[in-house]
Amino acid sequence: MNNLMLRVISAFVAVVILSAAGCKTMRPANMTSVGTAHRAWVTLPNQTVVEVSGPKVINDTLVGYVGGEFKEIPASEVKQIRVKEWNRGKTAALGVLGLAAFGATAYAITAGGKSAKDQGDNVTCVENPDRCATDPNQ
Repeated sequence: MNNLMLRVISAFVAVVILSAAGCKTMRPANMTSVGTAHRAWVTLPNQTVVEVSGPKVINDTLVGYVGGEFKEIPASEVKQIRVKEWNRGKTAALGVLGLAAFGATAYAITAGGKSAKDQGDNVTCVENPDRCATDPNQ
């Protein structure tokens, strides 16, 4: 595998990994469904939003870690709960676009599927650069 192809593959993998975060979306949750999330963003009555790690519901209280400290938030103090989840549509679209870009790049790198032998005069210039420099018609 040539060096350019290796760089293209490395760049493709890096873009996919870094853009994976873009495949998530925030959705509203309620007290009964928040326990399946790793984190929840809770809006309190004073419009403060706190991030709760490891949220669980015990009776009518949301419990978890806020800023590294264990907190209990009564349901009466919870105005809104939001959780982050995978967006299947965005993830699929990113995968299709990424594969198409990779395919187009690989095709372009391989000279559109042509071998060096099929490229005519360019082969002569690659094999004998002095000849091309002295006589561009050869």
